[in-house]
Amino acid sequence: MERHRHRSIFVLVSIALFLAIPTLGFTALMNLNTFTADPTVAVSANGQSAVFTEDQYISPVSLLLIPFVVPGNALSLSFDYNLAVAPGNEDYFHAKLFDLGTGDSLTGFDLGDVGGLEGTHAGPTLWDLTSLRGQSVGLVFDLGYGYDDFGLESVLTVSNVDLSTSVTPVPEPGTLMLMVSGLGGLGWVSRKKMFKRS
Repeated sequence: MERHRHRSIFVLVSIALFLAIPTLGFTALMNLNTFTADPTVAVSANGQSAVFTEDQYISPVSLLLIPFVVPGNALSLSFDYNLAVAPGNEDYFHAKLFDLGTGDSLTGFDLGDVGGLEGTHAGPTLWDLTSLRGQSVGLVFDLGYGYDDFGLESVLTVSNVDLSTSVTPVPEPGTLMLMVSGLGGLGWVSRKKMFKRS
């Protein structure tokens, strides 16, 4: 009876240790070359950044991904932006995830209008995607002008668009064997101690 109880404890501890393997995050840069770009958006050859310049006929100038299928294991989407508004200009950077049916921004996924009059406006952005897992949405970055814009010299750069997903590691056979042999050794030692007591 006592031996059966120790075997059960050993099995439960082994299962608990195996299930305690943490979930890791994996980050991958999105390739901006897979987005649809307006003519004045230049995407780098490696797809890691895009430079937006103003167009006298198109506003806003956009970089668009439709559909953006949010992976079922998605954690977050992050990106960096740098908007240099030239003197005599009024320009804005806007980024959002939106509903494909209505075009409306999804709550909590709209950066709003960043920029304004002359100056540099830059920063990182991080959106938690866990509430959108498995959904198809739209993703857009754009550069638009304001009412007091009298030039076409402003430049926007969007870079490091990272999609972070969760990954549960699969133990290597060697690691698993090492863990099992260690637990077996502990069980053998504890069993040996119990027999000495009896």
